[in-house]
Amino acid sequence: MKTYAITIPDGVKVVTAADVGGMTPYILLELEDWFEDEITFVRTCVEPGTQAFDIGSNHGVYALAIAARLGQSGHVWAFEPTRKPLAMLRASVAENGFDHLMTIVDCALSD
Repeated sequence: MKTYAITIPDGVKVVTAADVGGMTPYILLELEDWFEDEITFVRTCVEPGTQAFDIGSNHGVYALAIAARLGQSGHVWAFEPTRKPLAMLRASVAENGFDHLMTIVDCALSD
């Protein structure tokens, strides 16, 4: 599958399918960031050493934004059960070198 690595604030790269018909690549290519106001709020709250959970991570936009601000002592646990977004999330973690900052959990936390 062909992919894009789209750069958002803080130099974070989000890997998505190379298909602008999908919501995530379309939004990130158009806005160069996520569209929800919460992303700015999350970025302002994260400090080095923060411990965070991203439940339903999808492509990991929030988890990756958090990881970028953790320093070396924080950690993010990203939960995503869906196969394609999970693959993109794993690729994004590797692309950003966040392996030591993030744990990806391949499961759902609710039905």
